[in-house]
Amino acid sequence: MDIPFRRELNDAETTSAWHTAQHRLGFDHLRPSSVKSAPSVTWSLASLTTPDGFPDEDRVDALCRVVSDALRACTPQGTDLLLLDWQHLCYSVDPHRAAASVWSNAFIPDPDPAFVIAPDFSYGVFGQASDDTLLVFGQALVDRTMPQLNPVLGEPVGKDA
Repeated sequence: MDIPFRRELNDAETTSAWHTAQHRLGFDHLRPSSVKSAPSVTWSLASLTTPDGFPDEDRVDALCRVVSDALRACTPQGTDLLLLDWQHLCYSVDPHRAAASVWSNAFIPDPDPAFVIAPDFSYGVFGQASDDTLLVFGQALVDRTMPQLNPVLGEPVGKDA
């Protein structure tokens, strides 16, 4: 389906993006929690699930709103973000022009690792299902998300200065 302001990455672009994630961020699909980038903050995603195992839609919506607003604020007009979902189709998206519903939850792992990341890999978010965490990296993005994510997800489980 053709969605305005979102473009599927071709094979070469996808391979290049994952290669860069491996070399710049230490991403290893066999050890996804290996992603390291400073500064960064990691939160548990456990609070997104109710005690009976269902998604807490209010918290999920709040998380997506905070993260998408912060990514939009950090991304210059005319610059796309990369939506990388391990072993799935990957895309670029203009966060200022595409509907938020097209990309705002792309970092939530399903159950594969997923990034929403700047094309230069200087900031972004990484969702990892195996340890149920969200890593936010890049100083401006950390500064914009931290005060608003703590009430949604609780205190961070890790920080890297």
